[in-house]
Amino acid sequence: MLHSSGAFHPTIVHPGAEVRVPRIEAWVALSWFRYGEPLAFVDARSEREWREAQEALPGARRLAPDDAEETLPILPRGRTAVVYCTSPGEALSTRAAQLLQARGYRDVRVLRGGLEAWQHEGGPTERVVGGRPV
Repeated sequence: MLHSSGAFHPTIVHPGAEVRVPRIEAWVALSWFRYGEPLAFVDARSEREWREAQEALPGARRLAPDDAEETLPILPRGRTAVVYCTSPGEALSTRAAQLLQARGYRDVRVLRGGLEAWQHEGGPTERVVGGRPV
């Protein structure tokens, strides 16, 4: 096993407390993916970007940081959540990852460089139209 996957464990996060989220390099995430590590990709792009998207990471689930209650994905237990976006500095990914952590997901990582870095490393994507896989 390349890393230890965290299971769902409730945590207490105090309002206003900044929660640090570890980053994962695209080449590392891609290696884990190719070796069959249990990953759950979470797409944190803005609503406009999501609707206009033409591709997403394999099996990605949507989590809009500004509308988390409506879009909070149910992630399978025992998987590392890899959150990505296309915003500079992974701003939306970080917010979405913090929301997941606040909801009790322990093994959450932000994909450094987002979708672009994943593609640059040759990572597979799924074709989407209007934010839905085709």
